[in-house]
Amino acid sequence: FNIVLKELREALGDTKIISYASSSSAKYCDFKGALLYLDYVSVMTYDMGDPPYHNSTLYKSEITRDRSCESSVEAHRQAGVPLNRQNLGVPFYGHGISPYKDDVKYNEMEAIFNSTTTYKGKNIRYWDDKAKVPYLGDENGKMYLGYDDAESVAYKGQFAVEKKMLGVMVWEYRHDDKQHTLMRSLVKSVYGKESILPNQ
Repeated sequence: FNIVLKELREALGDTKIISYASSSSAKYCDFKGALLYLDYVSVMTYDMGDPPYHNSTLYKSEITRDRSCESSVEAHRQAGVPLNRQNLGVPFYGHGISPYKDDVKYNEMEAIFNSTTTYKGKNIRYWDDKAKVPYLGDENGKMYLGYDDAESVAYKGQFAVEKKMLGVMVWEYRHDDKQHTLMRSLVKSVYGKESILPNQ
């Protein structure tokens, strides 16, 4: 992989950006060698669990699997990627179990909350204050969908700023709703304003 990066850098020169989207585990790459040629690493801090576990938990809680955003970022730092060359991955989707699909985009959430049939009784929003992410469950608290919303992405943006990371990246922009709810919240938490976004 690093031989490919070296040849790519030689072919592109220093005027082009070479980035790498890395597994949340921080495995599968010799980062110290790769960073000779990479500009930055975008850490895919999502797909870290399906219900009854969170998809993208900022911090570990009782319903977190092996990793959180915090532990993943630290794993990359220990592997040789400085914080100022890491982007935190923020998902605009979640993972569910029946009656939900495995992959639920944020732009489907309004219909889910307003459902009086398929999701009724299983669309109660819960907030995991330890993990700083929401999930949908039934009246007994059983998780059916782990996802991110405006509140959780704001915490993730604040985390990136406080850690002095390079920035954040999202997967993916098209999964946001028409009001750009998630992007506006994320931008505000990172920049303190929403004005860099289109007025739609």
